[in-house]
Amino acid sequence: MNTSSDYISVEDAGKLLSVSSRTVRNWIVAGKLPAISGKRGRLVSRADVLRIGTLTGKVPKTVESVSLSDESSDRSSAELPEERSVMSAATARDQLEAIRDEWLAPLIDRIGELEREAGRLTAEREHAQRQAEIATLEREAVKAERDALLAAQDALRSRLSALEEERAESPDEPMSTSEIQPQRPWWRFWERET
Repeated sequence: MNTSSDYISVEDAGKLLSVSSRTVRNWIVAGKLPAISGKRGRLVSRADVLRIGTLTGKVPKTVESVSLSDESSDRSSAELPEERSVMSAATARDQLEAIRDEWLAPLIDRIGELEREAGRLTAEREHAQRQAEIATLEREAVKAERDALLAAQDALRSRLSALEEERAESPDEPMSTSEIQPQRPWWRFWERET
C-alpha cells in the first residue's frame, strides 16, 4: 500500500533522475508518469520515477548524493537500494514489451502508412508522366497535321496563281450563244424539254 512517504515532489523526482523539473512535468503531461495533487503540489510515486528512469536510461542517483526537500530528507538512505533491487528477467521482458507497445508499435505503424503513401504518390507520378508523354505525342501529331495543311495550302495557292496566269495569257473569247444554254428554274425540273 502506498503511503505519503512513497510520493515525492516533481522537483525531487528531477533531482533523483538528474533531469530538470520541467522534464518531469512534461512526462506527467504526456501521461508517461502518473501524478497526484498533494500538499506540496504535484506528487509522483518514487517507484514510477525509478521505472521511467530505467526506461529512459536516466540512472537514479543514490539518496546520499541528492539533497531532497525537508520532508523527504528525513527518510533513511536504506530505502532507495531496496527499490533499486536487481531487475528480474520477467521485469526486463515487461519493460521491453512496454517499450515495444508504447514507442515501437506506433512508429512501425507510421512507417507502414508512409510506405503506402509513397507507393500511392509513385503511382500518381507515373500516371502523370504517361499523361505528359501522351500529350507530347498529341502535340507532335497536331503539329505534323498543321504542317501538312500549310503545305497543301501553299500548293493550292501556287495552283491558283498558275491558273490565274493562264487565264491572263489567253485572250478573252466570247462564248458562242449556241454554247450557252439557258437553265430552267428548279421548280420546272419535271417538265419535258421541247
